[in-house]
Formats: sequence, structure tokens, C-alpha cells
Amino acid sequence: MSKTKDSQKGRVYAAELAIEEHKGRTFGSIEEVYKFLHGVIERDTFARWFPRAYSQLTSLSDWERTRPPKWRLNDRRYNEWAAYDHKKVFGREIGLWVSWNHRNNNGRGGGAYWMPGDKRIQMSDYHANEMICLHELAHAVCEYEFGTGVKHHWQFCMVYLKLVGNVMGVEARNILRQSFKDHKVKYTKPRAKRELSEEQKEVLRARIAVARAAKEAKNT
Repeated sequence: MSKTKDSQKGRVYAAELAIEEHKGRTFGSIEEVYKFLHGVIERDTFARWFPRAYSQLTSLSDWERTRPPKWRLNDRRYNEWAAYDHKKVFGREIGLWVSWNHRNNNGRGGGAYWMPGDKRIQMSDYHANEMICLHELAHAVCEYEFGTGVKHHWQFCMVYLKLVGNVMGVEARNILRQSFKDHKVKYTKPRAKRELSEEQKEVLRARIAVARAAKEAKNT
């Protein structure tokens, strides 16, 4: 998918903020976040709905899957000059990694995001809850299922709603979907524009001409 403007970003964030009381469980550690996310990825529904993402975010090796996750150096991607706390990550050797950015002076931390270069979800104290974890996981899914450039477009919102419904339940999904509607967030595939044949166009022109003639006759 080609690069496009992230036109829905602000509306998606506003929709989430409006239902913050429905954000689900909160997590107090990176281990809890990893356990939650990996539990979602290991679901049969996730593997069936998002096969490409599943193959990238977990190990297909039975031996690797039995190994416990642990803290490790981020040797996939790390910049010494970066201000974020992602030199150390948590996870297995293969698959999803999670990093944690603790609270800074404003008490919020550096935010949450998905980093495709090292298959890593960055989490912070302020964002460590079920809904935001699924938000970032939806970005990861879209990276592998739709390609780059999805950002917060309808494909992302569709995946996001699907994850929330599957993990947090139908009620949580409906609340998020209603907030999307209230904030004019698109979450379904746009209808394709109907292409008229030349014959159909000619019929349409004739109807317009008749309507115009009738209107002119009425006004005289």
C-alpha cells in the first residue's frame, strides 16, 4: 500500500479518549503486557484471521515456543542516541518483542507505538491497558496483512474492532464502534464507485434532459 496521509489519526485518538473508562485491564509490567499480547497472538482465531501476522509475531518452531520469554538486548534495531527505553526488550528470540518507556517528568512516558523494523511494541505506564495494547497489535497485523501505509485508515480500524471484540468482548467492541461512528472514523471498506456503460450514461442524459424540459415548461 502506497504512503498516504494519516487522515484518521486524530479522530481515532479522540474516539479512544471518549471511552477511556472502557479501556479494560491495566498492566503494571512489561512481562504482563507481553503475556497478554502473546496470548492474543496464540489464539486460533488470530492465526486463522491473520496468518501472515501470526507467522511473523510468533515462532512456528515447537521447540522455540516452549522456551520462556526473557529480557534481552535489542540486537534487531537500537540507536544509542535514542531517548526511548528500548535498548532492552522482553520476549523470545523469534517473534514479537515488547519494550517499556517509564514515566518521565510529565508523568506519562513516551507513548505507545509499533516499530516494524524490530517487530517491537513500545509501551508506557500511561498506555499499558488492554485497549491500547490491542491498538498497537492492530498496527502490527496491518503491517503484514496489508503492507505499509495503512496507518489509521479503515483497514486498521476494522482489525482493531475485530481484536477488541475477540479479546475484550462484544460489548467493548460495540462501545468502540459507536465512538468511531460518533467521531466519523471509517472502519469498513469504502464502496466501489459504480462505473456506468455508455448506454447507461446515454439513458441518464436523456432523463436529465426530460427533467430540465419539464421544469422549464412549469416555470413558463
